[in-house]
Amino acid sequence: MITRHSLCCLLAVSAISLASAFVPAIHPNVVGVSSTADAASSSSWSSSPSALSMGNFFFGDTNDKKSPSSRSNTNNINNAPGESCTGERIAVVGATGYIGKAVVRESLRRGYPTTAVMRDTAKYRTEPKFEGATLREFDVADRAKCLNDGEEGLFPEGSVDAVICCLASRTGTKSDSYAIDYQASLNCAAAAKKAGARRFVLLSAYCVKSAERGDPYALQFQYAKMELEEKLAAMAAEDDTAFDYVSVRPTAFFKSVSGQVEVVNGGGPFVYFDLGGDRNARCNPISEADLASALIDQVADDSHKNAYWNLGGPDEGMSMKEQGAIIHDVLEKEGDPKYISVPIGLFDLIING
Repeated sequence: MITRHSLCCLLAVSAISLASAFVPAIHPNVVGVSSTADAASSSSWSSSPSALSMGNFFFGDTNDKKSPSSRSNTNNINNAPGESCTGERIAVVGATGYIGKAVVRESLRRGYPTTAVMRDTAKYRTEPKFEGATLREFDVADRAKCLNDGEEGLFPEGSVDAVICCLASRTGTKSDSYAIDYQASLNCAAAAKKAGARRFVLLSAYCVKSAERGDPYALQFQYAKMELEEKLAAMAAEDDTAFDYVSVRPTAFFKSVSGQVEVVNGGGPFVYFDLGGDRNARCNPISEADLASALIDQVADDSHKNAYWNLGGPDEGMSMKEQGAIIHDVLEKEGDPKYISVPIGLFDLIING
């Protein structure tokens, strides 16, 4: 029997997956690749249980949403996906999150001098995932403190070349979204620019397009990230700076789906949102390792400079029910998959939060 608390947890997981990729279908001009090393390949492949578990991903078009500034740098040397390393100094904010930790690990693996920014260094100082990184304790929500001079600021002048922002609000409410997804992230960008960093890489979301279109189901965090991207474009367009940005928009994180594995394995149902008319959300999850690799690639790669980049998993988007069926099959469960469909109208509680 599924408890009320368990159902709430499952709804949260499904909401994350849906909010990360509320799209009817993936762009038709996307090319599927099996690893970061195959980014230049034009071969495509179909979705499968093994492909999903591997977290393979596609490289989407940027839609050429660029700021007026179109400066180039010299960092296209050795920018092979999954291998590039310019040797520059990288700072990761939101470093203790699910994706942030993976980005720190990937940055260190490549050989980058890496600083992990977090609220409590004592809590993570002995964690193996941060071994080799410089830990910096800082409250990035404090804008004035972020922009202080010298060691009192978030980034002392000349201390960082590229900043990767993995900050994300926890609740998705309007107040939390604008405090973290917008303002705290903007604080980091402003501090990076002041310190002389040349690039700011933002972990955004594919579903920001819902806010751009003004869709009735667009969420507060989508609007917050959309406005942040607009601010970054304006900062990059200023004539007196060499600062630029890249916004990476993944469709959905693999953890959004894998979070239900334990429940299904225990005999519970797979929860998904019902869009009406026998429709449910489609997405193509990407693993944290592949997403981290793609984010680090942006330090050396100018292909998406001053633009956003759509990024996802298997090239054919899968419905939530299809994902539930895959989990059912991989776990070798007997009988037909069990589902609980939740009306999309429940999202109003989040939208109006």
